[in-house]
Amino acid sequence: MPLLVSMFAALYFGVTRDNTEITNDRQQEIIINQQLDVLLQQEKDNPKEIWVNKNTEIEEESTLTAASGAVIEGDVEALEEREEAVEEVDEDSMTDEELITYKAQQLFERKQNCTQDEAKETAAFTQTSYIEATKYRAKSAVEALGNTPTFAFFVCLPLFMVGYWLVASGRMKNPQQHQSFFSVVCWGGLSIGLLLSIAGTFISLHPVTKSAIEVRAGGQTIFYYGQFILCAGYIGLFVKLASKAWFIKGFSWLAPLGKMALTNYISHSIILTTIFYGYADGMFGQIARGQQMLIVVAVIFAQVVFCTLWLKFFRFGPLEWLWRSITYMKSQPLRLEQKLNTSIAS
Repeated sequence: MPLLVSMFAALYFGVTRDNTEITNDRQQEIIINQQLDVLLQQEKDNPKEIWVNKNTEIEEESTLTAASGAVIEGDVEALEEREEAVEEVDEDSMTDEELITYKAQQLFERKQNCTQDEAKETAAFTQTSYIEATKYRAKSAVEALGNTPTFAFFVCLPLFMVGYWLVASGRMKNPQQHQSFFSVVCWGGLSIGLLLSIAGTFISLHPVTKSAIEVRAGGQTIFYYGQFILCAGYIGLFVKLASKAWFIKGFSWLAPLGKMALTNYISHSIILTTIFYGYADGMFGQIARGQQMLIVVAVIFAQVVFCTLWLKFFRFGPLEWLWRSITYMKSQPLRLEQKLNTSIAS
């Protein structure tokens, strides 16, 4: 379904624009980005002013300065910028130069809004109030719900149908009988998916994408579908490896993590919010990606040790036990000797 949507969008773009129009649009985008760079440089050189054009100053305080001040004061409410009424603009009545200037100003304002949003997020997560962080996350979640139906219908539903077919056809239940199928999925998915992902990345990072949105969209689309195909390759590879005794033995140490999945999931949130949120260590935005990966490895290693020791004495993880007890409306036996005593009594 996502592939069909992209194909129809590309066909519509192709039949509604000729080469001359596309060339003119790209030249216009180049000029717009050049003017945007000028505006950004003006903001950098004079951060207390925002210029909508070369002669008119609209505010004494820049969004960035106001946001930074609010972060220092620790007041999220101060980050709520007053919304100004924007007059409707008739782009058709503008000259080419006026239209270019107008679009450059719009891009500049959008970048300023992004800077403001980042400052709001940093302020919410670095304050000492758990309530403020929770309010910000709740608001973000509600805003994201608008995209949920589209994502569910065009992405999740097709993937669900593929997964259902794999189970209903017996391929996942009896993978030994479908080794040729999973070989094709594995090697085809890994090779094609990796090729598309690399190609999409190189296209998206090419300098021409700054002035040619069509090229950037094409690169992102190629990368997007490359990830799905690569995921299929991972599934095929895992299924093939799961039939190998050495693989099962080599990764059996991860089994306790799966048996206590709910406990580990919730503990992830507790551990990482303790590290990053302001009501604890307040390291949000201060730890590089590489260091974050080390934290993830450390957390997983600690959980493997904890889960292995826990399951030597108990049947379930603590939250798994609580969930089962609530489900059956009866306290379930937790300790291993309780299970043994119950079996003997029966």
